[in-house]
Amino acid sequence: MKTISLETENAVIGAMLVGGIKTFHKVSSIISAKDFYQLENQILFNAIETAVDQKLSIDPVTIAETLTSANLAHIGGMQYITQIISETPSTANAGAYARIVLDNSQLRSLVNAGTSIIELSTGEESTVEKIAKAQEVVGDIAKTQRQDDKDTPQATKEFIEWMQREDSELKSGFFDQHTGGLFAGLIVIAAGTGQGKSTLALNIAYNLREKHIAYYSLEMPAAQLIGRMVSNDSGLPYQKIRDKTLNVSEWPILAESVKKIKDSNIRFIDNGIHINQLCAHARSMKNNKGLDMIIVDYIQLVGSDGQNREREVATITRKLKGLSMDLDVPVIALSQLSRDHEKRSNPKPTLKDLRESGAVEQDSDLVLFLYDESKYKDETQNQELTELYSCKFRHGENFTLALDQQLANYRFKVSEAFIKQDQQQGYRL
Repeated sequence: MKTISLETENAVIGAMLVGGIKTFHKVSSIISAKDFYQLENQILFNAIETAVDQKLSIDPVTIAETLTSANLAHIGGMQYITQIISETPSTANAGAYARIVLDNSQLRSLVNAGTSIIELSTGEESTVEKIAKAQEVVGDIAKTQRQDDKDTPQATKEFIEWMQREDSELKSGFFDQHTGGLFAGLIVIAAGTGQGKSTLALNIAYNLREKHIAYYSLEMPAAQLIGRMVSNDSGLPYQKIRDKTLNVSEWPILAESVKKIKDSNIRFIDNGIHINQLCAHARSMKNNKGLDMIIVDYIQLVGSDGQNREREVATITRKLKGLSMDLDVPVIALSQLSRDHEKRSNPKPTLKDLRESGAVEQDSDLVLFLYDESKYKDETQNQELTELYSCKFRHGENFTLALDQQLANYRFKVSEAFIKQDQQQGYRL
């Protein structure tokens, strides 16, 4: 398998030296310096790019002056530049030559990836982690491929096709009127301890139980989650289910709800998991059983590699965002808050209160907060109400909802008081 063609590389460099800036723009839209195998040609491509940036002419003398003395000596001086020009067959085929250079570059990347995967197989990590890293290696090749640019008519055509699509079939049951449903991207639900972020995530999963959902619960075993879903579905208090104190008439109701939940398509993963394992499992589920949504409860409990926890969280959120884009599914990730907001006179959380907040805020498409004022203030008019509000929404305006707490059944419902309000203005507690 041929992965190197020095003649073609030389022809590309020569075509730019002869054809000037117009040929450079044609070539640079296809390849970059790293796509050349020969270091001398990488150096010359960078020198031509520098000349263009500085609005200098592209000719042998100017390019030679642009190079440092060390780089000029490394390529063989002016003799190498004039030799390339003399051997250039034509500038007309510069684009075709550049595509050959790109193909060879990608083939070399593929060979290197294969070598890396073989080396991975001999490591000490688990098989799942090896598979995840191998998928990343191959995925990195695809991400480095240059995409064809789109003119306005093509972009407009894609916009019209997007407008003609039906709204998302994935409805959260809470904030859909503001978001059009759940969308591919990273959706973060953040709240303090005991504010109900796990309850809201489980409610969303329950509302979409006919869809294929991967639910990564790192804080609570699957049996407890099922118990809460059964309480939500049946209306039976969770405490009575937990304590097995149901009366004779309630057991059949429980059995009916258990059957309904059993037939759903949610898959629970309730053991500690590394972010690479999570990604590998989700990709496998997408390929084998189908996957419509991912829920992670919660970000700070996912394992990762890094010098400190902030960098680990940054890796986790970046990979969750990439996973969402690659699989075209929404990822709902729960996040802890720092305790600092509790010390303020107004403890209502904001983006700065996200724990290890920088990466979480940066990578997310929608950040939602839950706030129960009665948890922080003795006197409040908002008893048994939780505020659900967005502080970042990449695709629209921020919004606020009021949720009725039905916590005996681990259930939230959009408040009737809110429904009567102007939907455009939202609800202000």
